[in-house]
Amino acid sequence: MPELGAKHKFIYQRAFKYCMHSDLKSKKNIVINYIQKNPNATYQEIKKNTKLKVERLFSECMKGAYKAAGIPFSKSLSKRGKNKMIYDVITFIRKHPGCTVTEVQNATKVSIPKVFGSITNAYKKAGVEYPRFSKLEEAYKFFRKSPLSSSVEIQKRFGINIYKHSKNMEEFCNKAGVKYIGGHKKRLIKSKRNVVDYIKSHPDSTQWEINKNCKTHVQEIFKGGIKEAYKKAEIKYPEKARKNYGVMNKEIKKRAQDYENRMINILKIKFNFIKKQLRTKSGIADALIKIRDVNYVVEIKDYRSKPISISQINQLNRYINEIDNCNNGLLICNFKPKKDKFYIGNNKISIITEKDLLKGGVV
Repeated sequence: MPELGAKHKFIYQRAFKYCMHSDLKSKKNIVINYIQKNPNATYQEIKKNTKLKVERLFSECMKGAYKAAGIPFSKSLSKRGKNKMIYDVITFIRKHPGCTVTEVQNATKVSIPKVFGSITNAYKKAGVEYPRFSKLEEAYKFFRKSPLSSSVEIQKRFGINIYKHSKNMEEFCNKAGVKYIGGHKKRLIKSKRNVVDYIKSHPDSTQWEINKNCKTHVQEIFKGGIKEAYKKAEIKYPEKARKNYGVMNKEIKKRAQDYENRMINILKIKFNFIKKQLRTKSGIADALIKIRDVNYVVEIKDYRSKPISISQINQLNRYINEIDNCNNGLLICNFKPKKDKFYIGNNKISIITEKDLLKGGVV
């Protein structure tokens, strides 16, 4: 290739620069168009989808590209640097001396362990003396705000055993400057609060529903029963609904009585019937029968909307214990639970249905 003269060399260089300039401009336009269509695009996304490196096209890299596109910085671009984070934390500590690590992090959105290593280092950087609160002092502070907290709750929250610092809960309360509330009274207050909160969110609840969901007995924790509970919740007691419930209650009683009479008649036909309404110290059992020379105490429950619970099992077990020569019980109901046999001491209790009675398969 012959050598170019000075004139031709100059023309060639100008043409090369022009081509490079136009190529650079077109590449910039590609990036700008992409950012305008994808205003939250990251560096990697731009590089992957345009096959271009932003730093080679814009002097300010991503910031320059976004400025050229006329798009505000995305969250990743406007993210604070480490120096800005340090500045924000130091400023907050100086304005709020005595603040905890949680308070600093919530206000500044900065992870103290990641940026400073510890809260003490953050205070040191800010030139503020760190207030060293012991775990016990923090526990006292917490207990003043939540005086119904138990020793177990305090131990879980702060990792301290209060009985290593105080003889008992009463002494711990005195040190915290809180009036002592006994364990029983504390549980009672908590139970009442749970009931009141439940009524506020379920204003038409029945006593049975409250007892079931709050795992308590309204009639025992409130002297005035359910009406007092509604009064405490500042909710009008639904008298009309209860009147309707009273009518239904009579129907339920009649249905239960009919069910009991039907079961008693089957027992009389199928087995050696001894006695109906057997009185014991704990109450009155529905019946006493004999099957193959073995005595059985019988309880009949016409439950339709709720299953047999352990309280009914315990009730029958008390009747068995108070009857001579008897270690067996039958609980007759509409629906048999998965566990239909219970062994309590020397006593055996079986749960059966009407179908079981008719078949004769009760033991």
